[in-house]
Amino acid sequence: MTAILRDSNTVTCLVSNVEANSESIDFRDFSSGVVLFKATPGATTIHVSDDDVTYYKLVDDTGSDVTFAGAEANEAVAFPDGLFAAHFVKFVQTSASEQTCTVLLKG
Repeated sequence: MTAILRDSNTVTCLVSNVEANSESIDFRDFSSGVVLFKATPGATTIHVSDDDVTYYKLVDDTGSDVTFAGAEANEAVAFPDGLFAAHFVKFVQTSASEQTCTVLLKG
């Protein structure tokens, strides 16, 4: 039996209420992840890109924003399945304060 090797990586990124200020995560070699919020982020929308230049807000099949709604301080939140095909990802929160979060990525 052959073992399946899966890459993993830990990155930190700035989460802002302005998309241009939020830092991107290179998601091309990964298929899932968990975000560790140190402070309560408020509703956080997810934005995706194919080129790390132009970003699009991720919505579900009803047109509603895909969010990390209800996340609290010191909680880990799993990525939604919709991120599986994303190349680059940014998180944009509704609160005016910025924070750095830790992202655990798995290939």
